[in-house]
Amino acid sequence: MLNYTSGRKGTTFFWLMAAIILLGSCGKERKNIIARSYHATNSFFNGYYNATRILKETRDQLEDAYAFEDNDLITVYTYPSSKDSSAIVADMEKITEKNDKIIFKHPNGGFEDECRLLTGVSYFYRRNWEEARNNFNYIISGMPESKRVVDAQIWMAMSYYEE
Repeated sequence: MLNYTSGRKGTTFFWLMAAIILLGSCGKERKNIIARSYHATNSFFNGYYNATRILKETRDQLEDAYAFEDNDLITVYTYPSSKDSSAIVADMEKITEKNDKIIFKHPNGGFEDECRLLTGVSYFYRRNWEEARNNFNYIISGMPESKRVVDAQIWMAMSYYEE
């Protein structure tokens, strides 16, 4: 008779079975604690964190490159001009790509509103006002309980102002 609880073979068998059970319970339709934890971790580290980091680096580059004129008003937010926006398109597309993966592959991760907002901001920086407003409006009307509704409203107003 085989004894699966002793020795190296038993340990390997145990971990293999545990991995199969854990991974099998992580489908995007499942809502158990293992699936929610998996999707939350994946959403945060694979999408939201990296997209936020890319956006911060791009904003820092824009602010460093901004030149103040002597008789000009001091700006609170530095937006890319048409020329500058073409230089940051690749970074903004990465943000959209990462967030789309989170929104559609990990809907139970709890970061959909954050990712929608980041996607809208990336479209804003690309000067694609309609797509930006679509994402902001999705948060405002589709997720009224979200803590990002006010941010989406502010970005929506800024997109109307900039257009």
